[in-house]
Amino acid sequence: NELNEITNESLKFKNLLLKDVCFSYRIRNNSLLKKINLSIYRGDRIGIIGKSGSGKSTLIDLITGTIKPKEGYIKVNNHNIHNYQNQDYLYKWRNSFSLITQNPYFFNGSILENIAFGENKKYINLNKIYESARKARIYDFINKLPKKFLTEVGDQGTKLSGGQAQRIGLARAFYNNKK
Repeated sequence: NELNEITNESLKFKNLLLKDVCFSYRIRNNSLLKKINLSIYRGDRIGIIGKSGSGKSTLIDLITGTIKPKEGYIKVNNHNIHNYQNQDYLYKWRNSFSLITQNPYFFNGSILENIAFGENKKYINLNKIYESARKARIYDFINKLPKKFLTEVGDQGTKLSGGQAQRIGLARAFYNNKK
């Protein structure tokens, strides 16, 4: 079997369906998520709430296709994203959104490089960086720093407060311009 080349394409989201989804980690004897059924349609706004350890992050990992359910299935636009024949569709799904976690990942580089995460330095669009920072309401803070957007964030963002890190993570999502 040849591995398909990973695509940069995204897709137009219409709906997401979780049907009888179950998931458990090997270190636990019981299921973390049991028979989850969920439908989300374009334009819906949802909230996921629950106690610590109840499976909120695991549910997000399932929805994003990061992990695969032990039982049940997940469909995006009526395509099972974990069906081997739909591997390209899974990549297109992942390219369709940005995920902002409580603790965004940062590499030891500048604020500029961390907003444009993964983009070659010579192709970074500064106007898009500034606009993304404005939308994330972090532009004024960055502009007051001595090195402005060239300020180093430290390994894993150690030179940033939690709120600053989240806003820079949000600016990254705006810069990537996902739907």
